[in-house]
Amino acid sequence: MHSVETAKRFDRVYQIISHPRFLARQGLGNEVPYFIETYEPANEFAVTTEVRTIHERLLHNGIPAVLLPMYDIVIECLESDGRLAQVFEKEPAMPKWPDPEAQGRQRTFFAMLDAFTRPDAGKPVHDAIVRRLDAVPDHKLVLMHQLGTVFPFLRTHTLLTNLHSTIYQVPLVAFFPGTYVSSDRDGFYLSLFGTFKGDYYRAFQLSDYIERGQIRADIE
Repeated sequence: MHSVETAKRFDRVYQIISHPRFLARQGLGNEVPYFIETYEPANEFAVTTEVRTIHERLLHNGIPAVLLPMYDIVIECLESDGRLAQVFEKEPAMPKWPDPEAQGRQRTFFAMLDAFTRPDAGKPVHDAIVRRLDAVPDHKLVLMHQLGTVFPFLRTHTLLTNLHSTIYQVPLVAFFPGTYVSSDRDGFYLSLFGTFKGDYYRAFQLSDYIERGQIRADIE
């Protein structure tokens, strides 16, 4: 993505998510205030930079927001739990996926990380998210990114579903490398990298809020 186009697009994102109507969740009824902003996976670095810039811009303009970089959070959890070195040590020799021809129960690298990264309440990743939320007790918004870098151990649709009871009073914007289909005709699902499908129906396309929130006049 061209840098000028990136800057212009994310300035538009900022205009939407910093709008008072968006922060007040107006126009959503009783729906969970979750929003998806998709992008091409090849633009991961540029998007990461822009998301961090938006977060700093929000703070600078008096809008307390929580940033959830999921890859960083997973690494921090592994480090704090003393497992990161163990992961590096076991990874070369451990089978990545189950071998259908092998006999008996198999210990795979995927199963080991999947068990650790499950975002259930009380699990390390969930608790790390809660700590970040608690660190900004007056936050008005949550920004989540690095979702492609934690695949396949942490799936976005599973993560969002498990956060419904934790993040529900403020909007959550997830920056997703792929596509989000949300229509009665085509179904409701997230497609990571345009390839891996995960059923999810509780979020809105961020761009749709311009009309839903009746803020069209404020967006260039």
